[in-house]
Amino acid sequence: MIHLIVVESSASWHGGFDLYNNGFAGGLSATLVISIIHWYKSNKSNEGFNNET
Repeated sequence: MIHLIVVESSASWHGGFDLYNNGFAGGLSATLVISIIHWYKSNKSNEGFNNET
């Protein structure tokens, strides 16, 4: 779902070339998801969860 939103909003950046826009949007979407995962993992111990790793 994130990828679709980014593809539609960034199409004008590439002049409408969907081939290049799809990879660009995939990279931006992956960056966002990975950043959220890293943020969650770094704040997990602050929330009082059991950290057994």
